[in-house]
Amino acid sequence: MLAATQAKFPSVIQVRTQDILPTSMENLVRESLRRFDSELSSGALITIDLARSRVRILPIIPD
Repeated sequence: MLAATQAKFPSVIQVRTQDILPTSMENLVRESLRRFDSELSSGALITIDLARSRVRILPIIPD
């Protein structure tokens, strides 16, 4: 939807994990919020999992 509309806001955090309990994701999400604070303020799609995090600045322009 972000790519189709080329939206600049709102920022989105996407968590990819098998364990969706809040206690399992809390530290991962908190760290990502700190790490990507400026990107989230500008508009970004953040994808996080246990191994890595990725950021795409909005708008997402299809290739």
